[in-house]
Amino acid sequence: MISTEGILANKQFLVWGVILLFAIFLLWFQQDRRLNSMSGPKDYPLIGIGLSLSPRATSFFRGWALEYGEIFKLRVGWYNWVVINSPEAMKEIFDMQVDAAISTH
Repeated sequence: MISTEGILANKQFLVWGVILLFAIFLLWFQQDRRLNSMSGPKDYPLIGIGLSLSPRATSFFRGWALEYGEIFKLRVGWYNWVVINSPEAMKEIFDMQVDAAISTH
């Protein structure tokens, strides 16, 4: 025969499981999708490229710049990074921001 304590423990486990799944769904739903169209290295769920990034990351960035262009994205853990590899690309970004700021005034 199943005890009352066993049933209560199963209900608590089920409730916490549903809460956990709901929290994971909310985190996934709220992630920033503006960077999805940018190219970048393949990442893994939850950890991004975190485990494959070495202490000498500059060599990785140089290789990725040749492969993905002057501006690319990568994900390290929960964080999205946008890497800008040239002064020309940075100037273009600043110029676009200035133009956008001027046009709104």
